[in-house]
Amino acid sequence: MARHFGPVRGGAPTRGMNRRIVKTALALAACAVAFTASLAQSGTVESVQVQGLVRMTSEAFAHAFAIRAGDPYDPARIRAQYHALWDLGLFDDLTIEAEDGPNGGKVVIVKVKERPSLASVTYQDNKVLTRTSIEDRLKEKKVVLDVGKPLNLKAVADAESEIRMMLGEKGYLDPGVSHKLDEVTTNTVGVTYSIRPGAKTKIRKITFQGNTVFKTKKLLQQLELTEPYKWWKFWSQKSLYHPAKWDQDSGHIRDLYLNSGYLDVDLKPPVIDLKESGNGKSKKKKKEEKPVPPPPPIPEPPPNLEDLSPKEQKAYQKKKKKAEKQAEEAAAKAQGTGKRWA
Repeated sequence: MARHFGPVRGGAPTRGMNRRIVKTALALAACAVAFTASLAQSGTVESVQVQGLVRMTSEAFAHAFAIRAGDPYDPARIRAQYHALWDLGLFDDLTIEAEDGPNGGKVVIVKVKERPSLASVTYQDNKVLTRTSIEDRLKEKKVVLDVGKPLNLKAVADAESEIRMMLGEKGYLDPGVSHKLDEVTTNTVGVTYSIRPGAKTKIRKITFQGNTVFKTKKLLQQLELTEPYKWWKFWSQKSLYHPAKWDQDSGHIRDLYLNSGYLDVDLKPPVIDLKESGNGKSKKKKKEEKPVPPPPPIPEPPPNLEDLSPKEQKAYQKKKKKAEKQAEEAAAKAQGTGKRWA
């Protein structure tokens, strides 16, 4: 059945007509909003402004950013280029904004803070590792600290881990390894690694628990890289504990059980009990120990460091390095050193 509203001449619109007008107005408004959003999405990039470049040229940045004036304004593409720029590892800070341009397009504003370049790498002198051995290990593990290139914080942390691992391989299980960044100039930094080997850890005794099938002597015979310390074999490196060597030797123990038909053998990680060397008895003091004098204060950088001559900057860095070394020696002397037993 068809509804009949009748003609409207000069009078007020009917209730049905009011609803139709409201629906039509809402539809037109929705279309207008969608059309405006479409224009915003399909606009063009009017210009690209870059702020904060120091070493990097505008041409090199434009090549890396790959968005230029006249390109369609696409927020998704800009977001992708943002991640691509950040992944280069050249910036400490990066923001991208978009503003309405005077000609109806979009002005893309990129603000950057360049990552400082690495000026130097210094390893604290110690009696265990040499600079050559450290650099060879880093080269083997493909940890690159390129002087003159932007600072790579991941490589700095990886190098610290490798140094700690090298000390562990030589029997120093409780080393103190850290790094710090020193600002040389506004755009360059130097990294210094502090290396304190700590006490050497030797294996005094190896105890097996739960071995009901094989005797301890049989299990000890399976060890190729690890053995308890024996004074008449002082040159042997097998008495130095290191997790990597023990993992390899524990595989030999597992093979012994598997080859004997025991398929469900469970080898748990070892429990290490560290003990200081000596019998634990205190000895009489022959002389009263003198207190350790406090180290000299580390000099603060002058406010006009960049304005100083290269010779004056070098003299300041040398003075600062000497004070830091004296502070570390004083701390090590106060803490003391000694052998450790596992």
